[in-house]
Amino acid sequence: MHPPSSLENIPPPLKLLRPSQLDITYSLEVVQNPIRARCCGFGEKDRRPIDPPPILQLSSKDRHGNPIDLKPEDSILFLVQCELFNVSKTENRTLVYTPWSSSSSNDKPEYVRNLIGSSVSNAYHLYNEFDKPGTYFIFHDLSVRTEGTFVLKFVFANLAAG
Repeated sequence: MHPPSSLENIPPPLKLLRPSQLDITYSLEVVQNPIRARCCGFGEKDRRPIDPPPILQLSSKDRHGNPIDLKPEDSILFLVQCELFNVSKTENRTLVYTPWSSSSSNDKPEYVRNLIGSSVSNAYHLYNEFDKPGTYFIFHDLSVRTEGTFVLKFVFANLAAG
């Protein structure tokens, strides 16, 4: 008779369902925030990126509130998605209705992206101006097509948490 194989020593794929992943609290801080941008319209040639680009820093704490230093291998599956909202944060403006694009045979409204460019960022491990390492998300290629005042909303996802 063979000894029973122990499944306890085999790590879960992609760190899924590890209790240590579930005990971590993450928070994002905007370290570089755009104030103004020029709208780029609906043409494809004249893209005007938001300047300066939004940069967010990720911090983490264990279940006792102690800071955790994130290593590059810990954050390989971290993503942040950016969305565009109105100032009161009640309406998502990432997509806008364009009445001129709907055809007469189709009564359904057509929507086009108002926030264009790379709206998802993976984690970068960089040093800040005080030479301290950190985990950052950089949105260097975002543009807004329409004129107005907007708020950017960022959503963090840890794909390794299951």
